[in-house]
Amino acid sequence: MNWLKDPFKRFLYIYWGLALLCVCLLMFTRETISFRMMENSIIPLLEDEAQYLETLWAEEGPTEAKQLLLHDQENIFRYQFKTPISAQAFEQAAYTEPEAEDAALFEESGPIFDPTEDTGIRTLTISDDEELLSTDIWLPVGEKWQQVVITLSPAFVQSQLRFIEPLLYSVIAVLLAGLFAAHYMIQGIKKRLRDVNQTSIDIRRAQSARHRIPDHNLSGPLAETIHEINAMLEELETAAEKTRQQANNIAHDLRTPLTSVYHRVQVLAQRQPELAEVEQMTEKLLSTFNMLLKISRLETNSERVEMETINLSGMVEDVLDLYGPVLEDRRQTLSVSIAENEQIVTSRALLFHALCNILDNSCKFNAEGSDIAIWTESTDERITLNIADQSGGAGKAGLSRLCEKFYRSDQSRQSEGNGLGLSFVSAAVRKMGGELSLSDDLLNQKTGLKVSVSFSLSEH
Repeated sequence: MNWLKDPFKRFLYIYWGLALLCVCLLMFTRETISFRMMENSIIPLLEDEAQYLETLWAEEGPTEAKQLLLHDQENIFRYQFKTPISAQAFEQAAYTEPEAEDAALFEESGPIFDPTEDTGIRTLTISDDEELLSTDIWLPVGEKWQQVVITLSPAFVQSQLRFIEPLLYSVIAVLLAGLFAAHYMIQGIKKRLRDVNQTSIDIRRAQSARHRIPDHNLSGPLAETIHEINAMLEELETAAEKTRQQANNIAHDLRTPLTSVYHRVQVLAQRQPELAEVEQMTEKLLSTFNMLLKISRLETNSERVEMETINLSGMVEDVLDLYGPVLEDRRQTLSVSIAENEQIVTSRALLFHALCNILDNSCKFNAEGSDIAIWTESTDERITLNIADQSGGAGKAGLSRLCEKFYRSDQSRQSEGNGLGLSFVSAAVRKMGGELSLSDDLLNQKTGLKVSVSFSLSEH
């Protein structure tokens, strides 16, 4: 019953149900209209013709009456004159009991023969095989009686009932057209909602409010809603840009005096060894400022990068050459599975720096003697580089915040760092046109963090 929770599907199913109900009612109404027309129009028409024939027969005589009827080209009735029979035979036929299946018809038509009247005697009969309506009338011919069968022209009957079928089909066509129109409009609304969802996904992935919801060829309440959302995104982007710019200005203003202080402390520390700790703190602070400025330039597209085609396997080997001693000191095992011919278009310097940050985190937060794995997964269009460890993972709440500036989980607060490593990786990957994803995964039956960096494959 999930369709009940979807307002669009619920509307279509209810419309379908009402349309089928209307069709059933129309079919029933069709039969009712046909019956009522027979009862109120066609049958009285036959009875009137029978009365007219009686009058014409009495006034003009049998021969003249037959001639008048046969020469009437516009007559909608057909006449069949049976062989005259004697009064005695007619009397016996008139008082014969009707068959059981015709009992109701005879009861409705009254007695077939009344000796006190010398006018014709009428009975209404219906031929189901030919679907014809007819009435029988007995008329005197001298001392005999002749049966005349009056039949209504089938063309006339069909012409009277002809409007019912087009009416029924027209209503069904209108219902179907309404259903298709409703489906088309719902698909249009769904498309706009998908645009909203896609814009939200793009904003979340890029962590930037510069994306906008398309609003072309749209008016009305939905257009107003999209306009308000875009206006809100515009304000958020402006506010975020001001905040970043202010942070950049502060960092720039502080970096120059901080660099000067660091150099003076460095000189003093050579003369006074007790200032070595101050030198280290100043160096760490300057490094943090430089990293913040680097991230800011990447996020604001003010950092120029050179894109080139590189061999991914060679890049990973360069990173491992740098961190090989660290892995040996911590007795950590590293497994690498990368094809030698996989190439991507990216910035060599940025990718090297990003991979160094990822592997540095894996080394720091992995216990001694644990495992680290690096491997790739490829499709026809993209290649994904995965780096997984056995650090225990970050949890659902932590995964969503790992790329925030200065965020450090409880597990990482006991180790060195400033909480900017993955923030830099995220900004660098976006700058290079890649995608970054973080997840908790198993590596050799132990839970850890898996960092996946995806790039488009270069054309060979």
